Amino acid sequence: MNRRYIIQSGFHETPGSGLSWFYRIWAENTLRYAPDHENVFIVASGGCRPIEPWLRPNCIGHWIHLQGNLGGSGNILGNKEPVLPYFMPGCPASWMVGLWLAYINECDFVYKEQDCLCFGDWVEAMYDQIGDKHAIFGNGHIHGIATSVFMVRHKFIPEFVMAYLLAGPENMPSRIAEMKIRMLEQRYPEHFCRYDFGYDVDRPFDPTAKVFTVQKLTPDDLRLLAEHRLVNIEGMPEAVHVFSNHDP
Repeated sequence: MNRRYIIQSGFHETPGSGLSWFYRIWAENTLRYAPDHENVFIVASGGCRPIEPWLRPNCIGHWIHLQGNLGGSGNILGNKEPVLPYFMPGCPASWMVGLWLAYINECDFVYKEQDCLCFGDWVEAMYDQIGDKHAIFGNGHIHGIATSVFMVRHKFIPEFVMAYLLAGPENMPSRIAEMKIRMLEQRYPEHFCRYDFGYDVDRPFDPTAKVFTVQKLTPDDLRLLAEHRLVNIEGMPEAVHVFSNHDP
């Protein structure tokens, strides 16, 4: 089985999100627990880039810097203005970039969202659990699925992109990215499956788990991880309530 993969993520920072500081945590976590990646690609939107003086924007992987900003799922769910007139917001649009970069490079595609940390052999665990399927996602209580960490096998990338686009524009709550993925896995069960580890945004989480993922971390979450020597939180800003562009 081919186990060549690229990791793709995005970078955008809304005021008060603390993601310039958190990027160092994300990068160190990626290098420590997924060292066998072929490449890392980060699609940065809205002219955003880490601004901490000790953070070089290219300190991990290849950065694609863009001035445009397609917004996020909050613009679709109605808690942010304006409701943007695009086919999809920035996050799934960045998937499309990463998916084709993986395809061109003859690699599998692994997505790790910018506000998500993964511990243990998480990529290997996805390979072990994907079996003869072609795309693997996580579990989560809020939307019934987690898209913060997932994998699409190389040969399935064109079909996945086509099916995702044909599932329709993301201009209503029933067609945000998570809902579209759930629709696709119900429609094509022969291609989709779930991995059984991780917490995504669910709490509490067990920092002693062999393999796990966590998204939208609060300062208390990071302190718990630091107590178990899983992250270095030196210089953590005090005014951030959750290290994410999204509300907890």
